[in-house]
Amino acid sequence: MMGYGGWVCAEPMDLGVEQRLMRDWLAHCKWPLVEVTSSPGRAAALPSVDSRWTKALPRRLRSADTQTHCLDLTGDTAALIARTKPNVRSYLRRHGDFGFSCRVGSRECLVDFLRWYRGGSQGWRVEASHLYPDAFFEALCEGDGADVWVVSAAGAQVGAAVFLLGRRDVFYLASGTERASGPISAMDVLVWSAALHYRERGFVSLNLGASEGLDSVARFKRKFGATEATYRRNSYLLPRFIR
Repeated sequence: MMGYGGWVCAEPMDLGVEQRLMRDWLAHCKWPLVEVTSSPGRAAALPSVDSRWTKALPRRLRSADTQTHCLDLTGDTAALIARTKPNVRSYLRRHGDFGFSCRVGSRECLVDFLRWYRGGSQGWRVEASHLYPDAFFEALCEGDGADVWVVSAAGAQVGAAVFLLGRRDVFYLASGTERASGPISAMDVLVWSAALHYRERGFVSLNLGASEGLDSVARFKRKFGATEATYRRNSYLLPRFIR
């Protein structure tokens, strides 16, 4: 699974407790390869790229830093607008005037999302190295940990997306939309509507994901005010599987 996340519990855990749980889990893990990813801004919680562990165990541990884009949801709507790029503020303020509407659901919207996700991937400039299977999204939507958004224009669907819900932050996972000309796109409306929706629900951050090698995607995220944050992904090959 890609992305990041902490242990699921009612209250935030002390970092030392979290690390002990992680070590215990690794000791009993039955998979040969495990990837541990830190939350943005918490890369120091994992061994660094240049640590003695990566040098001493080159066959077991690989470490890499990458950048994601996080949108600060704190403050009122005016505060969110103030963080956006000046050239998009006018139409984001009036995003409800362009004929788009959004619907938020889970299982009932999943079929629509899967159709847009698979169809949209065929139009990507960079071909996807892999696509999540339908069962992956179905499992996420079984509980309360994911929202499926569907965006429509003039009564017809033009896109859909999935967001994962954390304790205080939201993670944009995947989407698919129709390409259309105009001052504002379906994805503009969907992302901005999601930001306003989750801010009202008390979330403090919307993680829009990494964009390595995709400058246009990074620019899309930055125009909403999203800023880069480092996270670290460590890949462990468990000792009994080295051979």
